[in-house]
Amino acid sequence: MNKIVKRDGVIAAFNLEKIAQAISKAFVATGEINITELNDVSMEVAQSITAVLDESYSDPVDIEDIQNEVESALMKMGYPVTAKAYIVYRAKRESARNKKSKLMQTYHEIVNADTEDSDTKRENANIDGNTAMGSMLKFGSEGSKVYYGDFMLKDDVKEAFHDGYIHIHDLDFYSLTLTCCQIDIEKLFNGGGGPGGA
Repeated sequence: MNKIVKRDGVIAAFNLEKIAQAISKAFVATGEINITELNDVSMEVAQSITAVLDESYSDPVDIEDIQNEVESALMKMGYPVTAKAYIVYRAKRESARNKKSKLMQTYHEIVNADTEDSDTKRENANIDGNTAMGSMLKFGSEGSKVYYGDFMLKDDVKEAFHDGYIHIHDLDFYSLTLTCCQIDIEKLFNGGGGPGGA
């Protein structure tokens, strides 16, 4: 195996050392092997997949296929904890990539769609999404939602939010200010949300 196809379609040289390094990081995270064995075992796992890649895949091989074989090798060679950690790490990285991709699609919509055709640009009635400043405000708003969703929400809250079980109003202001979603619930129910209520 001489070449790999990266996720962006770029073809690069096959690098056994990089594969071994990724496996090492997984072992360090789990502590499933003794640190003194780290380099040898990581390289052993990496080398074990090269025969499979040469036999079962055409050159260049897709990066996802390499990672699938790493997971399989870790299981077969008796490292289930590290295999699971490797799988979870891949899933998180994939989720992060998908979110970034979605953000870029949202930015594309802000730049190219008219307000009449874009829910994103009409989301805030106080912003004219067709103006230059309105677009810049929407860039900031949509980007901050991704940041807070990825880095500040707890995993169970994040999952509930993304699955639609809860809605976080003004997520783009999450760490910046107290917003209407943080009004004291007792005051809200007793006096309403108007000037005299909260």
